[in-house]
Amino acid sequence: MNTLEAQKAVIELLSLVYSKAAVVVGGQNAPMPSVPYVVVSFGAATKAPGQSAFLNVVDGKEVHTFLMQFTCTVELVTLGTPQGDGMQPLNTAVADLMQLGLFLNSEYAGDFMYDNDIDVSTSGDCLPIVNLRNGVSVPFRAQQTLTVSFYQTLEDMALIRSPGTPYTQTDSGADAGLAQEEAGYFTGAKIEYKE
Repeated sequence: MNTLEAQKAVIELLSLVYSKAAVVVGGQNAPMPSVPYVVVSFGAATKAPGQSAFLNVVDGKEVHTFLMQFTCTVELVTLGTPQGDGMQPLNTAVADLMQLGLFLNSEYAGDFMYDNDIDVSTSGDCLPIVNLRNGVSVPFRAQQTLTVSFYQTLEDMALIRSPGTPYTQTDSGADAGLAQEEAGYFTGAKIEYKE
């Protein structure tokens, strides 16, 4: 699994929980969806602190597996629950988003995370967002930080390519030739002793 695949799994998991809301990625140049909606903003993936890579040799190639982590912020935007004519709706944003933390501990979520080789857990408190947004009528918002862990497996010298797949050149400028570099490996040696 790589970072993009882990992010896709998080979006799919959030879409299961909030099936009646649009789930969008923060920072994308897209129109604001109708309320309710969920915005997920991803942080950078890093190797988990204090964790070493697992090394295997498969078909003569070194394969390294790293425990990776990233955080993401989930923001729920909702209109709340109507209270009756002329009354302010009840702010349910924090309570609704706190349900996500409970869901992540469920057997259903556990099965999903197992099938997708990720672990997702809440980090810190679920907080209301009370600052105003100009020109937007969105009364209730809350945010929760999630920590996502996954294993990323890479092979050969440069540790760019996933095993069994060719490196796909992107517009990032990364060198596809470097991804093809292979580490030398031998399975035996003959030692001759001379006096």
